[in-house]
Amino acid sequence: VGRITGLDAAYPLYMNTGMKGHLTASDAAFVDVIHTDGGRFGFPSPIGHADFYPNGGRPLQPGCGEMNWFSSKIFRFIRNF
Repeated sequence: VGRITGLDAAYPLYMNTGMKGHLTASDAAFVDVIHTDGGRFGFPSPIGHADFYPNGGRPLQPGCGEMNWFSSKIFRFIRNF
């Protein structure tokens, strides 16, 4: 593969897998990753050839409120599925 752009590459369930299973620089000739939710749902560490951290890659971006997962419609759907 020539290029992969990772947008908040998945972090949960991949955080302790080492280099196995999640996006890495070896997955394409060029891998760039945009980290906007580092440490929560997005991978916080550099994992591509070029890693970008808008607003420092913090888990909660300006203007975005904290989500209450337990009262969200998607959580209720998953729980009842």
